[in-house]
Amino acid sequence: MKDSYLLGNRQGDSNRVTGYLVRHHYLGDMESISQSKKVRRWSYNLRDLYGPTNIVSTTTDLLKFAQALDRYKLLDKKLLSQAFTSCRLNDGAEAMPGGEFGPAGYGMGWFLPVNNLGKMVMHTGREPGFFTFFWHDITHHRTLILLDNAESSGFGSACKEVFNIVYNVSNFKLAPPGKQSLFLPYARILFKEGPDAAATFYNRLKMDTLHYFADERELNELGLELLDDHRDLEALEALKLCTLLYPQSWNTYDSYGKALQQIGKKKEAIEMYRKSVEMFPGNLPGKKFLMN
Repeated sequence: MKDSYLLGNRQGDSNRVTGYLVRHHYLGDMESISQSKKVRRWSYNLRDLYGPTNIVSTTTDLLKFAQALDRYKLLDKKLLSQAFTSCRLNDGAEAMPGGEFGPAGYGMGWFLPVNNLGKMVMHTGREPGFFTFFWHDITHHRTLILLDNAESSGFGSACKEVFNIVYNVSNFKLAPPGKQSLFLPYARILFKEGPDAAATFYNRLKMDTLHYFADERELNELGLELLDDHRDLEALEALKLCTLLYPQSWNTYDSYGKALQQIGKKKEAIEMYRKSVEMFPGNLPGKKFLMN
């Protein structure tokens, strides 16, 4: 496994990819994790952890790892058997956390999928800008490895489709197209065509709950993305709508106050921050603003 190493132990590896995240969802543009302010706490504070993250590898090396497991080069047969056996809870029941990829037990660091295709172990991985999938069929010595270095909502579906194709089964039923976001196209129209066009779009579809969903957090995040890009008027419109739609949420007033503060409307910002803090006394940034 010559291309596998601990991050930081090999400088100047021109073959190593960087991870990419969606910078702002209303634009759909990507940025590398090295440039992203969103993940600095992760990329800066957690770079000295090794094991759950910060290990560089390739699909070829990971296949060698799987083959070495099968040949007991890394762990002897007894210890490997223990690792591939589900843990038991205090009441004696088998630990079955399950997850996106169906019912599964949990051994020593491995998920143990339950199916009739053979003995299998698997694990997934995720950190900002990276997704990994490792599925090892012990019975047939077959391994599925998928790696992605860009944020994608379709990675899990891709893994399931690969499994179905390789095994010529339909173990994983692909979910039918679900409801669409109402606020994402709203924010895009707000950005491109202005508040009147966006309001018209929203009012036309807001009752169509069969095809669209509305999520407070998403609208709030889209408004803050616009604010981060200094699209102040558009951000104010989105965050104002958020306070009107979700008046019981302290966070909507906090975000709206931030937008008002950014454009210099201090009086209105104080009022919004005050309301936010009254609803949630734990809002320390809001308290700090009011104290100043």
